Amino acid sequence: MGLFISIYSLVESLSMLGISVFYMITLSDLECDYINSKTCCGRLNKVVIPEILLSASVALLHLIDMQVILFLYFMLMPAWTIYKYATVPSGNLGVFDPIEIHNRQQLSLFIKETMVKIGYHLVAFFLSLYWLFVLINSSFMYIFILMKITACSALVSSIFTFRFFGNYEYTTLTKKFHLSC
Repeated sequence: MGLFISIYSLVESLSMLGISVFYMITLSDLECDYINSKTCCGRLNKVVIPEILLSASVALLHLIDMQVILFLYFMLMPAWTIYKYATVPSGNLGVFDPIEIHNRQQLSLFIKETMVKIGYHLVAFFLSLYWLFVLINSSFMYIFILMKITACSALVSSIFTFRFFGNYEYTTLTKKFHLSC
């Protein structure tokens, strides 16, 4: 279960990084007047709900897997986005409003927020990648430990064999398994 969650978290971090880059490109196009504010805000508002759902799903999966620290880290961005979505004034079209985006330096504020999101998702990606390596390494470690236990149990059984059947089998098996245990 942990391996699946880690892989899903890695894919989610990459997709959220792509969404953040999409935000940055769209906002910089608006800043350079390549697109109008209605088109820009329409594009960005379409992505807000999927962003919340993707981010919250990976956070909840970490909570189900009892990884509280990862849950707290991955819940930061959806909590902030839900807060922004819930506090939209009643007359606005969404989180990004075409009328107010040029007022009160909101465009530069959105660009700064997007840069923070890109940094956050980069850290989330590397955190997920690290956690995936830890899980893969620990699963291989369990296999190695089981192999070691098997080799040591063979040595123990060889000692009992020596007691009942003589010296030849004991010395042969001890030489084989002595370095393993």
